[in-house]
Amino acid sequence: MFELKISNLTDAKRLSQEWATHTISLLNPDVDGITLPIAGKESLLRRYYFYDIDPKDTLSDSFKPATPEQIQEILEFSAQLQPTDKLLVHCHAGISRSHSLSARINAQKGVHPCIANTTIRLPKSTHFSVI
Repeated sequence: MFELKISNLTDAKRLSQEWATHTISLLNPDVDGITLPIAGKESLLRRYYFYDIDPKDTLSDSFKPATPEQIQEILEFSAQLQPTDKLLVHCHAGISRSHSLSARINAQKGVHPCIANTTIRLPKSTHFSVI
């Protein structure tokens, strides 16, 4: 199976250029003024704009969760990955959206969710809860 890393926005700027063959950026819709990662010379990058789920925000008119179409497109993108590929999934903090999506990608590849958490490589400074 391909190699998978999760990162925050800051680390993704470097990893998308130096390590990843494929990058999935999960960004807030109001990401103005922030330098975004760009793909390396031989790599592919997909950007999706939606908010992390926060129960207090779900009633707001400006709340924009991921759409089923976005999730389907991401899964189609990741389904084509080869064993030699390196997938970087990042969001702003590298905790919620990126980890949840990475677990779903692993499940798509047949990895049990309990095992999926041990196959995801997180930056040493990142902490997460098992989904």
